[in-house]
Amino acid sequence: MAVELTEDHMVLMHLAEENGGWVSFSLTKRKMPQFSQKERFLKSVNFLLQEGMVWEDRQPLCNVASQTGRFAADGDDGVCYWFPSVMQGGAQITESMDSAVLQEALQK
Repeated sequence: MAVELTEDHMVLMHLAEENGGWVSFSLTKRKMPQFSQKERFLKSVNFLLQEGMVWEDRQPLCNVASQTGRFAADGDDGVCYWFPSVMQGGAQITESMDSAVLQEALQK
């Protein structure tokens, strides 16, 4: 069954693609001011979890020196979210994403 994604879902997927396949609330809040309220972030992530598009990681790595990023900072409750479709070797969503839709979502 086809799933209709909102602009918020697409913004999270784009951020995950830019970040090696993962996001957390603190990372999203820092890079996307429209997600400063955790409820908005969780609403989008929970939908993607329900659809099987995201994996929840409750045992994140915390290697500050890592080239792949830091996982689960303050405010994340020890959780980060992985997007298998945009992890290394996965499909590149931005190639099929309408850039006008993304730009509009980023400005909200």
